Amino acid sequence: MTKRAFSNRNILLGTLQRQRGTHIIVTVGQDVVDNDFHVAGLIEAGPPFSASTVHMAGSCVVKISPMKNVVGGVICPAQVWLSPRGTGPPLPPVSPDVILHVNGQEFLSKLEVDDSMRFCDARGKLRALGILSKYPIFSGVGFIAESKKTEYVESGTVLRMKEKGRKSSVGFC
Repeated sequence: MTKRAFSNRNILLGTLQRQRGTHIIVTVGQDVVDNDFHVAGLIEAGPPFSASTVHMAGSCVVKISPMKNVVGGVICPAQVWLSPRGTGPPLPPVSPDVILHVNGQEFLSKLEVDDSMRFCDARGKLRALGILSKYPIFSGVGFIAESKKTEYVESGTVLRMKEKGRKSSVGFC
């Protein structure tokens, strides 16, 4: 893998401009580096490209925050990528603000566009994520969800989806 990255240095980082001694830095998670398919996506995207991956390993808290104006009004909801644990981030042009890996493929397989997942965040506040779109991925499906409120999601957070006529389905971050 390292050989491939070095052999494609100019493709990944761009050629040096005006005798500069630096390249563009591309930041990705280990799951991307370990997957040739994702590296190919980076190469196709070309420079400049940046991505940020949040890993929910151990006891970790992730802040999901919409873009707000100076008086606190929401300008743009936060976009969240939801996928099974062990999968990588979505390929361009999908560019979420936060990536959450969910335990429970059965839970994810029941989600549909326009569904809503509810959970208590790390502060004990009731929060929700609305499902915007669904994407096929190698190990099932991934989703883009949005939030108009600030949320703090920690490892082990219980996600609930209300199903008509039945108890809520449960998944875990």
